[in-house]
Amino acid sequence: MLDNHVGHALRAIGLKQIDDTWVRWSRSYVDQSVAILAVVGEPMTADELTERTGSGSVRSLRQRLYEDRRVQRVNRTDMGLRSWGLPEYTSVAELMLKVIADRGGSVPVTDLAAHLEKVYEVRPGTLNAYTAAPAFVVQDGNIRARARSEQYEVDAHPIGVVGLELLEEDRFSYDVKVDHDVLRGSGRSVPEAIAGLLGLQPGRSLHFIARDVGRSTTGSVVVGWSRTSHMGPYFGSVRAQALHDGAEDGDLLRLTFDPVSMMVHHERVENGM
Repeated sequence: MLDNHVGHALRAIGLKQIDDTWVRWSRSYVDQSVAILAVVGEPMTADELTERTGSGSVRSLRQRLYEDRRVQRVNRTDMGLRSWGLPEYTSVAELMLKVIADRGGSVPVTDLAAHLEKVYEVRPGTLNAYTAAPAFVVQDGNIRARARSEQYEVDAHPIGVVGLELLEEDRFSYDVKVDHDVLRGSGRSVPEAIAGLLGLQPGRSLHFIARDVGRSTTGSVVVGWSRTSHMGPYFGSVRAQALHDGAEDGDLLRLTFDPVSMMVHHERVENGM
């Protein structure tokens, strides 16, 4: 074959030249990204891979790469091939727990921050925020993992919590601001006092039967709390309840919890009035 036809022939059989190497070029943007990483030989960001594959959506490609077993995060922004054997970046809290365990169960917070910044590019401010997660105990400048048997002291004081109102017979209501995130089904962090009123400890979740003002059942509402989250307890999606009540962006969705019957009643409060 003439030299000037080689490139055309290789492309015709499904190959593509990456730098100085010809690779099999799949229609899958994930497969293309894996091929690019293999040739480049060093971690790359989702933005860089999106540009080189032409996938068009950084967010979509990033998520699909996270789900592919051939690829792993190596720091906060970069991805590489699992076959390279590099340390894997998971969540900040999981990284903290791993380093603490590897160093005998306790480590100075400053040492932990320096290690995670050097190896995984975790900002010290981010690490300091995660030290407040229930999974950790900080004493005298050292941090350790909280034992499962150790009780976490929940701040149950409701006074001054915006949108929270105590009612009779252990019931209370809480107003959720309806916005784009609520209407698309995202969960939401809520004040720790709500967990205190429900007797909810970190690492657990409660499921409440949801009913409208006419007492029709509209699904359920989950109140949970991850041990490794520094954001406190959360509500699961209340999209179904918001849509059922005709709530729009800017309204409030009033949730009235009854811990005895494990029910939550909901109603729309128009335009936050």
